[in-house]
Amino acid sequence: MDATLTAYTVTTFLVMAHRAGFSVDSPAFVGLAERIGGEDSGEDLGKALVAVVQEHLGDGSPDLVIAGLKRLLGEAVVADASYGDNRDARLAGIRRTLFGHSTPWLAWVLERSPEGSLHSTCLLVEDFADKVVVMDPNPFNDIDESRRYSISEFLAIWELAGCRSLSLQ
Repeated sequence: MDATLTAYTVTTFLVMAHRAGFSVDSPAFVGLAERIGGEDSGEDLGKALVAVVQEHLGDGSPDLVIAGLKRLLGEAVVADASYGDNRDARLAGIRRTLFGHSTPWLAWVLERSPEGSLHSTCLLVEDFADKVVVMDPNPFNDIDESRRYSISEFLAIWELAGCRSLSLQ
């Protein structure tokens, strides 16, 4: 698990939640998020936002990220929703969660590092139709890191990671 990448992913999620009207209980975060789109918007602003958010994430594990987001977003957080006990039910539940929401769905998947070890990765899922579309976790730099997965591939790596997820209501 890369705690820095997780912090960027969660920061992007929080910026989108803030823009969608969710109350973020961090004056420092809100003050910085309000500057996005201004003259000083860019990678330095992104790093400042990540530094504020990282204070709430501990080691970046799913449990600590969920706890941190519950502190920042309160009752709006729905963590580890039960989508059912089979793949079809889980697929339908995920699609219901994403339908009509202005914020992405956070999901943890199991991936293999370039060195060959398995690790959990937090992703911003924005679409779950024909393909699973995962957002760029760091829109503050000029590197496009968005990805696409087949539905079956995504469900497999999400299920292997324990079906961990977070959404907003």
